[in-house]
Amino acid sequence: MSQLKDFLAFQSADLQLQHTEEAIKNTENRKRFSRLHKQLKDMQDNIAKQSAELAQIEAALARLQAQADAAAKRMQMESAELDNLTGDSETTAEEMAEFIRDIEHLDREWAALEREAHAATAGVKRLSQEYNATRRNAARIKKEYDEVRALCETEKAQGAAAVAEAEAAVAAVKSLVAPALAAKYDKARKYFPAPVVTVLGDKCGGCKMSLPGNLLRRLGPGNEICECENCGRLLYLE
Repeated sequence: MSQLKDFLAFQSADLQLQHTEEAIKNTENRKRFSRLHKQLKDMQDNIAKQSAELAQIEAALARLQAQADAAAKRMQMESAELDNLTGDSETTAEEMAEFIRDIEHLDREWAALEREAHAATAGVKRLSQEYNATRRNAARIKKEYDEVRALCETEKAQGAAAVAEAEAAVAAVKSLVAPALAAKYDKARKYFPAPVVTVLGDKCGGCKMSLPGNLLRRLGPGNEICECENCGRLLYLE
């Protein structure tokens, strides 16, 4: 009976330790910290994405501007050549018409490049505004994040004494439990917060599965503690 009493006291102390640790982990500040952490990460990812998009559009804009400048320079050269041809009496009407068509083609090409450059400029402006707004929001969230993190650290420090006291209580009671039984408890504890359960009729008080007769007979005399063959919890009879 003393073994069972000590074993149940061990679980009770362990459950109190779990409760103390969970209370520290689940404060309102801790929940707020988790939300802010996610928000901040999302914003940082968004900033990186916007920065890459902005760099791409700026590079495209630079290429368009260079193409537009080159087209404008060609137009100037062609216009100057047209003036020369106009003053040349040997230039035929067909040659003039072809030259004029070339200049008109260049003019359309330059106009199209200018339109694309204008659209890219508007895109750069829009993305820059979004990027700067995201950075401002991220800075605001980071400030709040740091403030809440400091509060969580304070709560953790304040709760450390309670955790240490609960851990000492667990260690004291665990020392009264047979090492082999404590090892079984630690193994089952990986899967169940409260691995020691009573038998309900002929069923495991945890998984509710029926127990074989030979196991029930072993549980009877001397308050022996046995493992459930289905879930691995540790069983006892009240």
